[in-house]
Amino acid sequence: MPLPDRSTINVGVSPCPTSLLVSRFGRPRDLVTAQCQAITSSFWEGRMATGEVGTFRVRGHHRAVALLGEAFTALRATDPDLHDRVGSSGMLCVRHVRGRLGVLSNHALGLALDVTIDGRTDIRGDDQVQRGLLRLHEVLAPFGVFWGAGVRPEDAIHFEVGAEVVHRWLEEGTF
Repeated sequence: MPLPDRSTINVGVSPCPTSLLVSRFGRPRDLVTAQCQAITSSFWEGRMATGEVGTFRVRGHHRAVALLGEAFTALRATDPDLHDRVGSSGMLCVRHVRGRLGVLSNHALGLALDVTIDGRTDIRGDDQVQRGLLRLHEVLAPFGVFWGAGVRPEDAIHFEVGAEVVHRWLEEGTF
């Protein structure tokens, strides 16, 4: 289906700039490339966890895994069919943003999740989205999750913990 008007996506939710977190806690590894690599920083590794999100397991920042787990529990309660159709195409992956060398991806810090619907990945940058991704956004947004369909080029499979949530975790000392 066509991408909704961008002004209706991510209302009250901002992307979390990785530069803020890197300036406070350092990089997840010394050399970051466009290829997915492992964390080598003990600080970042100490914040990672593996857990259930919907029907799949992911590895990412422990607070992000817990938040997404809660959000997918809400999805199961409101739309069990979609809940059972959503899969993961990755969470923790230390790399740059695709096509933007030098910009650290939120996947590199375990704060982003890419999803599939019925095992299929939405096509990036075509301003079309799978209907299920729009519904998923509607459920995840109240949890402070930012949807990649609102950026250019559109990346509708990408969901990340929003800046507002990360700032709250930092203020609470629970990041």
